[in-house]
Amino acid sequence: MGLSIDQSSSHYHTHRVFLLCNYILLGAASSCIFLTLSLRLVPSLEGFFLILLHVVTIAGAVAGCAAATAGTNRWYAVHMIATVLTAIFQGSVAVLIFTRTGDFLGGLKSYVREEDGSVILKLAGGLCILMFCLEWVVLGLAFVLRYYAYVERDLSGSSMKRSAKVQEEEMGSDWPWPFQSLLSRLANKNPLHLLSLAPDQSSGTSMAFVKAQKSKAYFKRFQVKYKRRREGKTDYRARIRLINQDKNKYNTPKYRCVVRFTNKDITAQIISSSIAGDIVLAAAYSHELPRYGLEVGLTNYAAAYCTGLLLARRVLKMLKMDEEYEGNVEASGEDFSVEPTDSRRPFRALLDVGLVRTTTGNRVFSVLKGALDGGLDIPHSDKRFAGYNKDDKQLDAEAHRKYIIGGHVASYMRALMEDEPEKYQSHFSEYIKRGIEPDGMEELYKKVHAAIRADPSVSKSEKQPPKEHKRYNLKKLTYDERKNRLIERLNALNSAAGDDEDDE
Repeated sequence: MGLSIDQSSSHYHTHRVFLLCNYILLGAASSCIFLTLSLRLVPSLEGFFLILLHVVTIAGAVAGCAAATAGTNRWYAVHMIATVLTAIFQGSVAVLIFTRTGDFLGGLKSYVREEDGSVILKLAGGLCILMFCLEWVVLGLAFVLRYYAYVERDLSGSSMKRSAKVQEEEMGSDWPWPFQSLLSRLANKNPLHLLSLAPDQSSGTSMAFVKAQKSKAYFKRFQVKYKRRREGKTDYRARIRLINQDKNKYNTPKYRCVVRFTNKDITAQIISSSIAGDIVLAAAYSHELPRYGLEVGLTNYAAAYCTGLLLARRVLKMLKMDEEYEGNVEASGEDFSVEPTDSRRPFRALLDVGLVRTTTGNRVFSVLKGALDGGLDIPHSDKRFAGYNKDDKQLDAEAHRKYIIGGHVASYMRALMEDEPEKYQSHFSEYIKRGIEPDGMEELYKKVHAAIRADPSVSKSEKQPPKEHKRYNLKKLTYDERKNRLIERLNALNSAAGDDEDDE
């Protein structure tokens, strides 16, 4: 147990006597257990309690040895409690053995002769008297040592706190020998947990328990999220609800009207999902609108409506349903839902807005309105269209129509023309260059809507591919070309050297 004592201590001899008494207690208690088992190998109930008393005595002696070695509050407290209890019962047992030997021997149910049993029992009683006396001596010595420890602490002042590393190295000496190997293994596996058990020797209190939140098992079983979730591009909670198809519909595609905005473009697509990946049925972009007469303002609310209308008419023409479902020809701003005909049901899709905030008046709902007026069947509510009054709980169709035909842009143009002409010249320079006035905004968008309905098909790009690609590195030569080039360089060097000799 490492019972070495610092010989420079002023109470070295008192410590030695204290340790000696505890060792004698250990031997006496062990001998009593041996004598009790010699009376009956499998003890009776009274024999069991007698052995238990001696075991507690041994525990108290071990605690006393640990207290003398480490000097911690824990072992002094355990030692004093165990010693007081066992001293009381050891004295009582000794009195019973010597006053009522026969009854005590009968309670032990000994299988040896009565004369021999009495001798053995009286030997145990003598050891109990010895232990009774030694325990009171040990109690007195423990009190004296504890008192001097308090006096010396007050004289020397409060010591500085030791680091966690020192506590981890020294705390093993505070425990009895059987537990030291266990503590060393715990320290190797989880040092944070071991430090939580270490006492704060400067203040006499224990440190707070520190639990390791993320263990090795946590990191072994950690599963990373999908790549597009890590990049913040896809809301998989919303996506799985949009693409899940009923089992009784088998492999029928479930279409989504996907709307995305960039700084200079609007993308609207009809997409279905499969195990192999998403399949795009049709797509429309706001950069196609110059073909229909709208060359500026390609990302505002009115342009978003035109993009949705172009997508709807393009899909229906592709499926040869454009004549059957014309949609809402006049952009009135009122809520419109297509009605099924007798022959074919309308094309149905679900709106996919991605990560955008679905606030009232958002441009994604302008694309939705354009797709609805174009003849698509998309489940929706009019609460998010521009012009919806939250207090009256109804859509103001006139205000909504104003946004669809660019009335809000025209109002802003008029305000800037009156208040800040310079800002108007810079802000609406492209409008001015093309001769677009605020009063002609409504007619412009009506013409765009009519042109989209007239020909929503995809036009092939007129941009010619480059005839000759520019190289940024040297062309790779063949072996013969490299050989001929080397010969030419050698010939050039030789001719240059010949010319120098002639000059000399």
